[in-house]
Amino acid sequence: MRALVTGASGFVGRRLLGRLQRPVVLSRNASRARRLLAAEGHQVEVHRWEPQSEPAPIEALDGVEVVFHLTGEPVAEGRWTAAKKKAAGKPGGRHAESGPVVIAAGA
Repeated sequence: MRALVTGASGFVGRRLLGRLQRPVVLSRNASRARRLLAAEGHQVEVHRWEPQSEPAPIEALDGVEVVFHLTGEPVAEGRWTAAKKKAAGKPGGRHAESGPVVIAAGA
């Protein structure tokens, strides 16, 4: 199964990749994601995506059967100050409005 993963370089995403057969990764920093994931032994296809300013690259979606949307504000990076909470909730800010999302389509 070909799966698309956002947030693949995060804590949950990196563990999920090890359970997927042909993962495709969307990342705001594709070169960093490639290096990080390759260093951990993951064989993935990585595409750059800036979600606040452009649609996902169409070639990344080719043949994808399931999407794991795991992006959001890192919860382990420091305290959740009032400013951080406000920034995470702004339109265009880094947040997952309803938490992680899994979208699957059957053939």
